[in-house]
Amino acid sequence: MSEITDLRTEMDNSPRLPDIVASDPAVSSDSRWSHDIWRLDGESGGKIAADFAIHWTVKADPVLIHGAKMLAARLFLPRDGYVELKHTTASTFSSGIRHLLRFMTQYAYTSFSQLDEGAFAFFKKNLHIKLSDPDWYEEEFGDGIELETSEDGQLDLDYGDRRYLDAVDDPATSAKKDAAASKAGNDEDGFTRVAAYNRLRVWRQLFEHGEALEAAGVPRLLFNPFAQKSIKDVAAEASAIATDLIPPLPAPVALKIMNRAITLIMTAADDVIRLQTEYLDAMLRLDRQPPTDERRRLKAIMEGFRFSDVKGKPWRDPIVLGPDESGGGDQLRDLVMLVRDAAVLVIFCGTGVRISELCSLTASPTVAPKALPLFDGFHEEKEIGDDLPHCVSVSTSKTGLNDHFFMHGRLFKNERTPKDETWLIGARPKGSDVEPTVLRAIRVLERLTLPWRGLADDAHVRGHLLMGFKGRGLPRSSKAVRPIRGGSLRASLKAFIADECDLASLEDQIVSDRKLGPYVKYNGGCIRTHQWRKTFALYMMKVDDRMIPPLAHHFKHMSVAVTENSYMPTDPSMLAAQDSVHMQETARYFYEQRHGAGGSFGRLDDLLTEHQEQWAKLVDDLPFEEAYQDMESFCLDRDIRIFHAEHGRCLIGANPDEARCHEVSGTTSWRNSKPNHITRTPSLCTGCSNFSVSAEHAGFWRKRYISNQSSWIASDRSLQFRVIQKRAQQAAQILRALKQPVPSILRLSPSEREAKRQRSARAKLEREALAVSPSGSAAGPASAASIEKG
Repeated sequence: MSEITDLRTEMDNSPRLPDIVASDPAVSSDSRWSHDIWRLDGESGGKIAADFAIHWTVKADPVLIHGAKMLAARLFLPRDGYVELKHTTASTFSSGIRHLLRFMTQYAYTSFSQLDEGAFAFFKKNLHIKLSDPDWYEEEFGDGIELETSEDGQLDLDYGDRRYLDAVDDPATSAKKDAAASKAGNDEDGFTRVAAYNRLRVWRQLFEHGEALEAAGVPRLLFNPFAQKSIKDVAAEASAIATDLIPPLPAPVALKIMNRAITLIMTAADDVIRLQTEYLDAMLRLDRQPPTDERRRLKAIMEGFRFSDVKGKPWRDPIVLGPDESGGGDQLRDLVMLVRDAAVLVIFCGTGVRISELCSLTASPTVAPKALPLFDGFHEEKEIGDDLPHCVSVSTSKTGLNDHFFMHGRLFKNERTPKDETWLIGARPKGSDVEPTVLRAIRVLERLTLPWRGLADDAHVRGHLLMGFKGRGLPRSSKAVRPIRGGSLRASLKAFIADECDLASLEDQIVSDRKLGPYVKYNGGCIRTHQWRKTFALYMMKVDDRMIPPLAHHFKHMSVAVTENSYMPTDPSMLAAQDSVHMQETARYFYEQRHGAGGSFGRLDDLLTEHQEQWAKLVDDLPFEEAYQDMESFCLDRDIRIFHAEHGRCLIGANPDEARCHEVSGTTSWRNSKPNHITRTPSLCTGCSNFSVSAEHAGFWRKRYISNQSSWIASDRSLQFRVIQKRAQQAAQILRALKQPVPSILRLSPSEREAKRQRSARAKLEREALAVSPSGSAAGPASAASIEKG
């Protein structure tokens, strides 16, 4: 047995694995064979040595790990003066090989030679589950290698892989760079495809190096996994299923995040923009660090700023700067990023756009670059809400009753060149001054980034709504500002959720909702931007009664706008996302019914009973993610799809020609595949054979009962109000069926009702008097006296 000291110089001699293990040679300047992390030699712009690492910290048989290390040595160490894979691809290889080692350990494969056609089929089925389920976040991405893309959004692949995804960086124009980056790395489904590819590529590498590995003492992979289909095709299939399986965010998680984000884009955004304006007013030059007098002024502005009250107290404590934070630039930058990320999350949830589409939003191209080094005139005195943002337009609905707001951006998915696209972002009654929530978020972004867009020399950079800052502190040159990249934005959003949203407070709810577990455990680190797309589709189907009013109103108005204007997005994948959520919710409902976690009311229960034997075969004791494909096929074959609403579920496919909503509109047909959203009402639905309710709809029926029962009591049970009584009785009946308590409504005597009426009338007159007389000293008492006399 010969001793090997440095494997980098020995690969041409075809060393055997037992000799290598015994010698524990160096594999790089910092790492030896036995180390849990191999830090490969090399450098690359914008990266450090830690980026070129292969992690071997995986629960697997040491014999398997040594075999995998032998493959890594052949790929990354020089042979005949040539290195097969660049050191910059070490992280993606690390993800792929660890995934395979965990798979083999979990399913008792003890050698690469045992991986046959059946094992590969099982691996592919297992792959889409691991890439989509938040429960597997730590196992798949726990070492921080999540995006598998570089900082600028380009895929971290070798040359052959880069050709596969057409992600070559064309340096001709900035616009082409943006399009390439968006197509390659700024989309969650693109990430899923690349992640699948990196995990499948290990199989090809094991097969191609099989003879050499066997000669070194490693059992070889005999089966060629890509003899029939290319890696490209197999990765596309796996990622399509994985993307389909990526779930919407659990309601408590989404609402926690959105409540915080909406709070910040309201009062907090005004504060930050005002502070930014005051701070920039005090700056004289950008091309040098501020002198002592200027730092003193900036510090006074930062520490003297008082933040506005939200719910009776300032939304943030006053800023206190330490000795090494004299200017406060880092703190102001953090506040700017905080509001930016809140606005981005509101847009994600309120529109369902992809991250590449969000990054494509434009600001006014008329902002001229500012002469440096002077900062004078760099900002404008302009309040949020003066004009529509540059990327937003408004039009009147077909009925003339509402204003509909549209956001304009670019579509990259499935397009050879970027295509202009429009998204509905909100609606409001004609003539109203109510501002849709997403419109507010876009206004905030445009005003927040105005000074920094003006700093850029490049007109293309100035035209982007979302900006990123290079380096620390505030930008001090044109080179320090740039359009935001998907990777940077994802990282910033994760930090926002971890720091601002307190998902740990949901821990007590995990007992009743297992899906909350990974979000609490990883403090939101497992959240993917694509989940907001699914969450948007889910909220368009049903408005959660736990939403804060701005969010609830947004989705109600969006739903009305879609119905009223027959609006449909031209991006087919948006419809596919909505369809995916419909199917996922349908399959999940039947899965939970099978395991006794759902309700048992109406036609849905009858259908489950009718196909009970088939469901049992499909579901058995498998986890939902493993049973999903078979359940989806079952539902598609029989056209079984559930449509959700606030008040219940509709299974129109069960009896399309008996749908009450189509009956009253005169559109009855056995071909109907969706409910009629215009005529559908709670009272109508409850008499339909396609309708079902369960505990999740109890909030709607509780509020309906309280509203109608209170009105019925107040009417002295007048016959003309009998319809209100019937609605209350219907709501009470449903609550009892759901085993929910029926609220008690306080019944007032005639004298108590009269006293209550007088109090209301008195309060109204007092308000009117105060509105006329600023002091309120004469009008108020006189009005009260007149009430008493009456």
